[in-house]
Formats: sequence, structure tokens, C-alpha cells
Amino acid sequence: NTIWGVNALWLGILLGQKMKLMSSSTLEPGTLDDWPITLLLGTPQIFEAVMDLTCHSGIARSLVAEKLSKWAKEQLSERKKSALFHRVPRGVAAGVVRRQLKRIFGGKNTRLVCAGLPPGEDLESTFSEAGFPLQNGYGLTETSGFTNLNSWRGGSHGTAGEPIEGAEIKLSPGGEIMVRGPVVFNGYWQNDPAIEDVIDEEGFFKTGDVGILEDGGLLVLDRKHHIFETGKGHPVAPLTIERELESNKEIRHAVVLGPGRPYLTVLLELEKNNFQDLLRDKKWKGKPENKKSTSRKGSNGGSVQSLSWAAPHSWPKIQKRVRRVLDNTNSKLPKVERIRAFHIVDSIMPRGKEAGALGRPKRDIVLNTHRKLIEDLYAHKPTLR
Repeated sequence: NTIWGVNALWLGILLGQKMKLMSSSTLEPGTLDDWPITLLLGTPQIFEAVMDLTCHSGIARSLVAEKLSKWAKEQLSERKKSALFHRVPRGVAAGVVRRQLKRIFGGKNTRLVCAGLPPGEDLESTFSEAGFPLQNGYGLTETSGFTNLNSWRGGSHGTAGEPIEGAEIKLSPGGEIMVRGPVVFNGYWQNDPAIEDVIDEEGFFKTGDVGILEDGGLLVLDRKHHIFETGKGHPVAPLTIERELESNKEIRHAVVLGPGRPYLTVLLELEKNNFQDLLRDKKWKGKPENKKSTSRKGSNGGSVQSLSWAAPHSWPKIQKRVRRVLDNTNSKLPKVERIRAFHIVDSIMPRGKEAGALGRPKRDIVLNTHRKLIEDLYAHKPTLR
């Protein structure tokens, strides 16, 4: 399978294909200017960075255009409404974002494929309304890349589409995604016995991911070892809730907690740029690591650990806005999956620690770093419903 992949890569280059590797942290104006992009393959973090570029002064080229681009992006990130006075500005916004994306990609024929985790609903709809629909896929290294892929016309939100040719998909009794076919690898390098643990008696590869099969294809819920049961025995896939929370512009990272607990809570890292209107002292240069007392509880169902980007007198307003986001998210979730308390931290991952391969916080590191805050979340009566 590796040989086939390498041959396909070299064949594309020999036929004139040009390739470029990048990360969301290095994506800036000029990064994609070398040639027109015909295919962009990346994780949701890459496409979030691309959307952020539409508001960059280097792309907008003037202060007025920059402000217009920010307005357009915010319009498209809002939930769709049917009223005419909502549709008209949304149509204008779509045109503005479409123009900026064409400038970034160098044309209008760019195809976008999102791998790894599915994109948030807001991100997916924003690209779609701007004329650049995201094609979602699913696969692993052991399956030679994609096993499932949506059509270019898109599919149900969050799903990875139907199996590609050469991939047979089924779910185990526990919901684990299983793959069989020529796309599946033959073994691990210099570790032949290891394959016996991941291939069942029927030849299906155990992906370690849990999902469900819907009309729109495969919906990936979470890694199998991340799913837990609450103290009342209810199974919870935290990634599904975390993605729903992170689809809000105020939330950068969310880590849902609750194994063996009576209810779910969450640690939140915020997108500070979306709270600038609440900051009275925008020059605040707090250093939470130098403070002994860095936590403030509020009447909004949560607490705040000292934020380096916000003066303490701004925290209650920040809490109130976050509370509204959580209330809105809880209204979409089953009762057993609703968040009952939250804690806002300056950074979910400690300094010097890298995030996971898909840019997500590593759960074991988060739990160890914030164990005292987590215990504190369950030491008080929850106020969220």
C-alpha cells in the first residue's frame, strides 16, 4: 500500500503536478501564491486558517475591505434564517467571501477535501455558501488514506460519505468502525505479531474509532478509548459535544469531563479576539503564572482562571457570554449529554506541550494538568441545565 501511495505521488509530479505542505500556524498571505490551487487537502484547522485569511489586511488590501470581509465572515457564521431581510445581507456576504477565497486560491476551480475530523457546521456552510463546498472524508494510515468520501456535491453535515471502491465498512456490536479490502495494510514494519490484534477473523481492520452509519454515509463519533460512562451508566462520546461547542466562534478548545461522575462538565479555552468588545482595559498584561489566587467563581454557572488577555473586572461579562453559548448548545443535546458546569482557563494545554495530530488537546495531559480545577467543578452544585 505504501508503494502504491508513493508511486501515485511521483506519478502526479511527473505529470506536472505541484505539491506544497503547510500547517495552519504557517498559513499567511502569500503562502498559497506560488500557483493556482486546484486541490486543497487538510484538517478543519487548515480551513479555519484559510477562512481567517479572508479578513487579513494582506488579502483585503484596504481597511474598508478588511472591515467588509470581517462583516461577511460573521454574517455567514451565523445560523441560517429564512426571513428575506436576513437572506439579502447573507447573499452579499457570500459574494464578498467568495471573492476573497478566489484571491487566496488563485481561481474559482479549487476543490476542498477535509480529512481527519469533520468540520464544524458553521465552517462547512460558510465555504459552501461562498461557492467552495467542503468534501469530507475518513481514513487512516493503515487503510492507505481514505476509505469513505463524500461526493463533490457534498453530503449530510458531518458525515464522511459512502465507502470508496476497494473498501468495505461495517460496525462491530460496540459501534467500532471496521474496514476490509485491498486498501487495508498487510502489517506493521518489523512487528508482524501486532497485526493479529487489529485484524479480526473475517479480515476486518479495527480502526479504534466509533461511529454510526446514516443515509449520508459514515458519521465518526470519537476514538473508542475516549468514550466513557457517567456515574449513572450513560455512554458519552465527548468529541461530539466538544465539536458542537467549538463550532461557536467564542470557543477555541473544549474538553468534556465526566467519567464516573453524576453529570458532565467542561474546560474551555476561549477565542480572545471574539471578546474584545467586553474588555475595558485592552492593554491588560496579566501574568496568571505569577498570581497565587487565580480563580474567580461567578453566578453564571462557571468560574474563570486568571486570563492574561482580560482584566479581572471583565471576567463576569465573559462568563455571561460563555453561559449563553453553553445554554444554546445544551438545548441541542440529549439531557444526559448536557453540560452542567464550566471552567474557563487561559490555556488548556500547558506550555511546551504539543497538541494532538489533528490540533486537538491531548486528553490525558489536560486531565493531569487541571486535575485540581476538575475536582473543584464537582465540589459545587451545578447551575446549568
